[in-house]
Amino acid sequence: MTPALRWLLVAAAQARPVFEVPKHRIDWSSDNDAQSQCREPERLPKAIRQHLYFYAMVSSEDPELLRHFLDFYAGRGIRLAEKGRALLLLHPPLNMNRTTHRLTKNIVDGAFGSAIHKNVREVADFSSEIKRDCANEFLKKLPKDALLMFPDLDEFFDAPSKDVERILKKYGAVLGHMVDRVSDDWALRKTTKTPLWLQYPRRCAATAERFHGANTKWMLVPQSIRFATAHHIQSEIRVPPSLPFSHYRFTERSLTLLKKKRDLYRQRGISRNRTEGRAHIYDVVLSHIAEGALSTTFRRKVRCGTTCNT
Repeated sequence: MTPALRWLLVAAAQARPVFEVPKHRIDWSSDNDAQSQCREPERLPKAIRQHLYFYAMVSSEDPELLRHFLDFYAGRGIRLAEKGRALLLLHPPLNMNRTTHRLTKNIVDGAFGSAIHKNVREVADFSSEIKRDCANEFLKKLPKDALLMFPDLDEFFDAPSKDVERILKKYGAVLGHMVDRVSDDWALRKTTKTPLWLQYPRRCAATAERFHGANTKWMLVPQSIRFATAHHIQSEIRVPPSLPFSHYRFTERSLTLLKKKRDLYRQRGISRNRTEGRAHIYDVVLSHIAEGALSTTFRRKVRCGTTCNT
């Protein structure tokens, strides 16, 4: 029995009930997906925005991506600067002796304004469980008619607004699947202020097909929902067809962050005298990266679709 399989069996025995959704494949025959992922964010309809709240737990050590992240969700209609409308958790806590953290603070100050003391918190510890529990606590405090958007730092929910509205009306929640974004030369590029879809124009299916990871994410859920993990919910609801969204995993800073997460989960496994399966998942991703770029094997085997025109 492999360490990863042993971890999965233990986790399955200990876990709370989880409503699983199937892994989704991307239909590259549709150009509509590419159009929504190769332009400025489209504002969500007012009927959604008036009920919309936002939660994220993000790294404080990737200010370049954080700038795009906050600008993107503000562009979709999230009112970041309204007190209580959003909660951003920054990890690790900011150290003003570090240039990276000073840049992060400037970006966050600009996005949240006077609401920063209410809407932004610094946290000393990180884990998937902490991220999930804080999301559920935030949900409990929201109005009964609230809708929550809960992305990770590299997840940009850029599905067309008309499709989001249509799915939400029919199913009461919106499910998405990842389209992994890659630079034109397969390098893990340093993120700049240039629009992300131009920096990472390739649209590929890597998370599930190559890394065997969960590639679905609930993009909008009602206040009554509780999360079992960042990717799964505890409630049984009718599963909607998933909508594609951009996943910016392959940036220069992502390599460092992947290694940190891998080492974190590995150390936790050692301290608890068991195998930590999530460390293995990060090992799989890292095995496809060589000399600052995605490997030749990855390039040959990965399935990609319409590229954003530059």
